[in-house]
Amino acid sequence: AKRTELYKQAQHLLKDAVPMTPIAHSTVYQPMRTSVQDFKISPFGLNSFYGVSVTGK
Repeated sequence: AKRTELYKQAQHLLKDAVPMTPIAHSTVYQPMRTSVQDFKISPFGLNSFYGVSVTGK
């Protein structure tokens, strides 16, 4: 019961302090070959190829 009350208080504080509250997010799928190593998908759509390598072939 105490934890529930604390979560309610936190939700009210967040609602009052933040001009916009995210209520959902999307899942991003990006197909690539299995030979591509260490590629990280950016949540902002900006691809960085630093540290990416291609194995085999």
